[in-house]
Amino acid sequence: LILTLAAGAQQLAKYKAIVTCITAIEELAGVTILCSDKTGTLTTNKLTIDRSTIKTYGPFLADDVILLAAYASHAENQDTIDTSVVGALGDVGHARAGMKLLDFKPFNPVDKRTEITYREEATSKLKCVTKGMTGIIIELCTRNKTDHIENRLEADVEEFAACGSPCSRCRFRRT
Repeated sequence: LILTLAAGAQQLAKYKAIVTCITAIEELAGVTILCSDKTGTLTTNKLTIDRSTIKTYGPFLADDVILLAAYASHAENQDTIDTSVVGALGDVGHARAGMKLLDFKPFNPVDKRTEITYREEATSKLKCVTKGMTGIIIELCTRNKTDHIENRLEADVEEFAACGSPCSRCRFRRT
């Protein structure tokens, strides 16, 4: 059996497939339908956030963006994006500490975004965070939006798309 699997791995290598677990060949032999992402990569169906790839367009750090995105997330919905955002915080309790939730609009396919309005307990300031599809979020941005920032955003989205990485945006507004 091992020789057969090794021969199979060698055949797959001719098609530039990388075999990291030889027993996976045997398991895949029984598969009728195989689903993968758009790049052809087999995934674990888990999203992760790489802080080094977070792009900011204002006075925010990557950790600020993750925290704001977590405000507009509900991990209990078991949405993969929300779960990965809240998971990136490390401490799930940190996602809602120091804020009083006033309104939450969950994601829906029409608006293509989630939105939370909250009061910051330390300052009593009313704030709003929106997280969602890039094109929708950029249209909602009205303050400090320049052609330069829009062009940079579009270039960044293209860069992520070229790598096959999903891209989401977060908008913060003081009301």
